[in-house]
Amino acid sequence: MQTIKIPINKLPGDGYPFYPKKTTILAHHLGNFEGYNLTKSQAIPFPITGQEIIDWNHDLQGEAEFWPSGDNAGLELIFRGNSKLMSNCNSHQLLEIDRILLELGDDSLSNYAKIYAAVNNGYTLQNITSNVIERENTFVFIGDCFYEMVRDAAWELFEMVNYELCNLVIKHPIDGLQFDCKRFLNSPSISSQEISTTHFKILIVTLN
Repeated sequence: MQTIKIPINKLPGDGYPFYPKKTTILAHHLGNFEGYNLTKSQAIPFPITGQEIIDWNHDLQGEAEFWPSGDNAGLELIFRGNSKLMSNCNSHQLLEIDRILLELGDDSLSNYAKIYAAVNNGYTLQNITSNVIERENTFVFIGDCFYEMVRDAAWELFEMVNYELCNLVIKHPIDGLQFDCKRFLNSPSISSQEISTTHFKILIVTLN
């Protein structure tokens, strides 16, 4: 990451100014945000990018709060209603999310989901690293049908934790017995969560 000086200019809309300050450049585009200027008691009448939240000067531009507009599905997931994070986000949280994504290698929806899972398992954003994500043993499945996702996840994880038994079940099925995918994912050593978004469904599975 690098620091630069932002020149004085005007933002779109009614022209909130950018004031000269040192800032950190985000490595990822975190989507657009909506905002409310508490000092001026009015909504910010134009979309704000993640970088503009980082650059926002609360002393000169007014105290403000921001929340995801919904165009970045991964970020919306992290700040969704049943997350342990509040729906409003600040520059420190965005910087931490950007750092974690950088450590994980990309800003895929799967990595956002792993951050979401870690937060809801009790980690703060500041404490999440790629090593933490790896230790969490979190697997993410994305699709449009939970039935198929549960089936695929169960068989994939069954094969991973007990390849020989999985192979035996597939090659030598026993009459009257079948592999219960839902029950397998609800076993004591596995926790799973199904999440529906506007555009797709996410199944998050963690091996305890």
